[in-house]
Amino acid sequence: MTSNGEFLPQLYAMDHTGGWNAGMRQITAALLDGIGAVDGPVLELGCGGGAQAEVLARRFAPQPIYALDIMPAAVAAAHQHLGGEVGVMQSDVHALPFADATLGLVVGMDVLDQIGVDIVVALGELRRVLRDDGRLLLRVSAYDWLTGPHDRAFNTAHRYGGGELRAVLTYAGFAVERLTFANTLLAPPLATVRLLQRYGVLPFAAGTYDSPTANRLFGVVLAREAAWLRRHNLGFGISLYALARRQRYDNERLATS
Repeated sequence: MTSNGEFLPQLYAMDHTGGWNAGMRQITAALLDGIGAVDGPVLELGCGGGAQAEVLARRFAPQPIYALDIMPAAVAAAHQHLGGEVGVMQSDVHALPFADATLGLVVGMDVLDQIGVDIVVALGELRRVLRDDGRLLLRVSAYDWLTGPHDRAFNTAHRYGGGELRAVLTYAGFAVERLTFANTLLAPPLATVRLLQRYGVLPFAAGTYDSPTANRLFGVVLAREAAWLRRHNLGFGISLYALARRQRYDNERLATS
């Protein structure tokens, strides 16, 4: 039986080479291309091996880029890869080391659905550190009925539906600008495998995640999804993205630079 977070070190090691990682970065880039320039520093939550932070540094230069993770192994891997290009730090999403109204953009891929994360508290903290009208791009795992050994291995606590994610973002003071699924083209076979694993019909195989064939397939398929997502949304999939803007309440003072 898998233990919580057992495969996270493997994920960090494959951050720069795995087809799933590279393909999902293309999808993230497609969604970020629609927001234009960013006013203020950029923070990545859950930086893993640092590959996404490297892309953000190229995309949003000359804005300062920060990469944060609570896992020591991830911070070490990101430091080794990024050097001094990005400010890498170990911290908790519930207590971010930034002043109020500091950041222009926060990107969090598969972070707020993790074991130990209170999404409402975390979103409150993200809202605190974002500037007025600052942007937040999140990715979480989709469909709670798919929860199984895969999720335990990667430390996932909860899978979200679109309505649920929109509701929690709205409650936390964000205006959702875009909500779309991803990991769509391969969703039927992936969902079948996850359900068979959930009910013990199919064993959970660690070798699947570093299979060259599977990684090539993920890379090709996710690149096609990224091209589609530049202009359109997807109505179902294994992953769920939300792009949201920090709203200012009527009784809040306008943040100044």
